[in-house]
Amino acid sequence: MFYTPSLFEPESFITLIKESFYLKKARYDVPESKYLAPETDVIISIVCEYYNVVFEDLLISRRGFFNKPRNVVIYLLRHIRGDDLNSIKEVFHINTYITVSSIVQKIAYMTKTDRKLGKEIQTLKEIK
Repeated sequence: MFYTPSLFEPESFITLIKESFYLKKARYDVPESKYLAPETDVIISIVCEYYNVVFEDLLISRRGFFNKPRNVVIYLLRHIRGDDLNSIKEVFHINTYITVSSIVQKIAYMTKTDRKLGKEIQTLKEIK
């Protein structure tokens, strides 16, 4: 496909390029690839729509309660955008970055043991 930037508004052209090429070129070990990643609010809105929740539902945290949409969006922010743990904790009003790290590790493990969750995350990664 050939795109001419002059046919699009600059912002829409940039969005088109991000959506078209990010998943093919994303490299966790190449920090610059993060700039092609979807914005944080885009990832959050995709997860909210997929699980039919609102952003406020993502802020719910209680001991013994597994907030799947919240945990999935935290995992995706870490793995798609490469966001640092402190910035993720600020978005979700989490007290420590260690909690964010635990969530990311738990979801990573669960994607290997729970096929349904693994498919959900793969689907979410492919939504544009």
